[in-house]
Amino acid sequence: MLPASHYLMGVVRFPGLALLVAAGLQAQMIVDPDTLPAPLRSFDARQGEARLQCRIQPIRPSLNLGFRFQTGYSIELPLKQYGGQGHSLATVLRVTPQNNPEREPVWLATRVRVPAVADKKAVAEFSGGYIVGEGEYRVEMLLADDHDRTCVANWTIRAKMSNNARNVTPGLPAGAVDDFSMRTARQPAVQSPDTRPHKVTVLVHASSMFPFRSRMRDSDKMLLISALSSLAERLPGQIRVSLFSMDKQKELFHTSELSRQTFEQTIDKLNELELGTVDYSTLVNRTGHIALLTNLLNRESRKEDAPDAIIFLGPFAHWVDRIPSEVLPASGIPVYNIQLHPWRMNRNLGTDTVTNVTRALGGKTRVVYTADDFAEAIRDIERLLASPALTSALLHR
Repeated sequence: MLPASHYLMGVVRFPGLALLVAAGLQAQMIVDPDTLPAPLRSFDARQGEARLQCRIQPIRPSLNLGFRFQTGYSIELPLKQYGGQGHSLATVLRVTPQNNPEREPVWLATRVRVPAVADKKAVAEFSGGYIVGEGEYRVEMLLADDHDRTCVANWTIRAKMSNNARNVTPGLPAGAVDDFSMRTARQPAVQSPDTRPHKVTVLVHASSMFPFRSRMRDSDKMLLISALSSLAERLPGQIRVSLFSMDKQKELFHTSELSRQTFEQTIDKLNELELGTVDYSTLVNRTGHIALLTNLLNRESRKEDAPDAIIFLGPFAHWVDRIPSEVLPASGIPVYNIQLHPWRMNRNLGTDTVTNVTRALGGKTRVVYTADDFAEAIRDIERLLASPALTSALLHR
């Protein structure tokens, strides 16, 4: 079975309609090319070979909140080439650094199911991504289906830090290529003998990055995952994660220890989320999102091994309610809210429910527009965890 190694999102496009399919985001290991079948290791169009109709477009590198350059591709695939169910595609990329001769090419591969659609005019749209350090790269791509038809493309990308981001420490060295899968296990931070590792709970709000939009785009999911990955890499100690949806009024996933495996499970659950479809009972429950937040905060605060800090991570919420203080925990656990904005609005959106909750608990909200903003948010949290008052409270807990 061909492993997946980069995020992949699939969309089926009809006139006036876009429908997300279950292919979604994939995040696995970078592949060893020796494990790939020989036909998937050649990026040259072969004489007499059956051609697959497709359109491949590169995505320009951009600095994400993981302090890495996020890049990738999009594919348009006419579905008139297929009939029935059970078809699949393999994508293979060879990414070669051009300015770092000591670095070998990196191979990425994944497999995705072709959606079964009766309308022969439908076009499937797929997008995938990976990350690179500063530099120039040659990208070669092969798309092959289960009828042995292929489609190939190649292009060059350049990743360069802007002057505004020069004080950000890059998440990858120049010429490096990686995936989003947290292949490198998190290492426990070195602690002095009189301290213990910190425990931090990250409450990840799964929602569109654009206010009041009912669907999460693949770029929204990539931004959320890159931010979680970067946060987990930079904060020492144990990271707990709860993925929740205020629109769905439920917790989607919870893990007491973020690892490579649970990181991938978080992505899987995020991929399964379809915000365009909401159960009727959710629509009529006007306070379900309030109950959700209250339950999550109280659960984390009342644990025997309660966290040293609770961090909200996500976009501006669709809700602006204030939650009564009497239903919120009185544990004194510090709360920090990282509100992600990949855009700047001309109008003031005010405060959302998560911001109101954070304020009611004596916490701080930082609006993040850029990698610089995100770096400062992480420094805020590091200072919070290292504060004398919190250290004293931990030692007597």
